[in-house]
Amino acid sequence: MYEDNDKKIYVILSNNHENSILFNAACHLTAGIVDSVQGMSFHRYYNESSEFVANISHYPIVILKAKNSNQLKKLTEKCHQEKIQYNFFTTSMISHSAEQQKEDTLNAPVEELDFVAVALYGDRDILSPLTKKFSLFK
Repeated sequence: MYEDNDKKIYVILSNNHENSILFNAACHLTAGIVDSVQGMSFHRYYNESSEFVANISHYPIVILKAKNSNQLKKLTEKCHQEKIQYNFFTTSMISHSAEQQKEDTLNAPVEELDFVAVALYGDRDILSPLTKKFSLFK
């Protein structure tokens, strides 16, 4: 088991969307979480022979699978109530422009939002009870 896992990033993907939409959502969510967290820790990995450099999160990123949008909505509500760092992605965020996506998301009743994915960041001990019902994405 990876030693440095006192904090984690979880990305939970709905089982009801195509992989291209899920991967797009996961990347946007992860970028958004990283942007909003103060003091996120990264390591530079160097390869001497190629001089390639990678910038990789110190903490694990775990990809999980939800059965449906409703599970993700409930998770988002719980995180919002408990002030846990989260980010969400819904189908209202898929259209021809960022402005249209923002408007569609703003004006959609929460019960009509189709959740594609949710990302969480925080202490492992706080996040584990919230994520235990989800399975590993394979």
